Amino acid sequence: MKKKMPKVERVEIGRLSLVRETEDGRIQQIGLTEEQSKMLQLYVAVISEGNPLLAMNEKYDLKLKNM
Repeated sequence: MKKKMPKVERVEIGRLSLVRETEDGRIQQIGLTEEQSKMLQLYVAVISEGNPLLAMNEKYDLKLKNM
């Protein structure tokens, strides 16, 4: 029996997501299911309790392509 692929959608504005850099320098967004996204939000909330995460300077901003 073939395993069904989880549904992955574009990240809502303001939500956290994961990205990675490939060996050829491309930046790829890591697809998360809604459940995985919620778990990521909770994890980030926990690790930033005592030392809040900061947004990087705008020179480090990335712009994702439209789907």
